[in-house]
Amino acid sequence: MVDLKILYKLIKSRLQKKPIAISFDVTNKCNLKCPGCYWQNLPSKPELSPEKIKMLFKKLRKQGTIFCIYLGGEPLLRPEIIKLCSRYIPINWTVTNGTIEPIEIKNLL
Repeated sequence: MVDLKILYKLIKSRLQKKPIAISFDVTNKCNLKCPGCYWQNLPSKPELSPEKIKMLFKKLRKQGTIFCIYLGGEPLLRPEIIKLCSRYIPINWTVTNGTIEPIEIKNLL
């Protein structure tokens, strides 16, 4: 069944030309060193603090964002950040290398 609240936010965001989906780099770190991986060759950027991330995701929610893809090096190295962010975004998806135990969040695909 379609969640009417999400459908409403989707329509509202599209009409206001605001972002409905984002990708978020949770961390620059990875627990693997895969030979063909492009990520390890990128310049490292400082990670945002949980407080700054919370402020960002509150703003995104107010703008109507309904979907977030968590990326990074390995996003599950900072599971507390994914848990924090998923409080503000109704649909969440994590791209992982599969070597870390998944976290339990009801709106995480």
